[in-house]
Amino acid sequence: MVAGTTYQKTRRSVRRRFFFRPSAITNQIILYSLAHAAWKHGVGVHWIAMMSTHDHDGVSDRLGNLPDFLRDYHRDVAMALRRVLGIAETVWSDAPTSAVELLNEAAQCQAAVYAITNPVAAGLVFSAAEWPGLITLRCWDGSECFSGIRSMDHARRRWRRRGIRCWRRVGTRCC
Repeated sequence: MVAGTTYQKTRRSVRRRFFFRPSAITNQIILYSLAHAAWKHGVGVHWIAMMSTHDHDGVSDRLGNLPDFLRDYHRDVAMALRRVLGIAETVWSDAPTSAVELLNEAAQCQAAVYAITNPVAAGLVFSAAEWPGLITLRCWDGSECFSGIRSMDHARRRWRRRGIRCWRRVGTRCC
């Protein structure tokens, strides 16, 4: 891992079980674990979209500590969810975490749109704002663009003001 690099991170639950199904306690566990691990290891978090069986996160590894961040984040989530759900088995899949390097703002924008619209693409809701799970997007200047209740149109307007353009995975212009 290279310091100063931005990644899209994805990891699934074991056997794709619905351990991360939307609820207030699950959202609090994920947010706390993510914030604590990010603070501890100097990782910047741009977005998170938590589906019932997997997560999509956009993170900037400022100090080259991504493996330590992932270890602590995943451990804290697993320990808390095991306690809350009353299970003894593992929570995360044994498959390694996917961390795809995002080389420029366009790639970051595309990955963020993909992650945030994932519940819509899966046919679970009609808009990302309707997803009861955790979806949060922080703009590259640190302000909040989207936090589950704001529309993607709001995020797109903010991106447009910054001159950022992005494309949906189907190839249509989105910003």
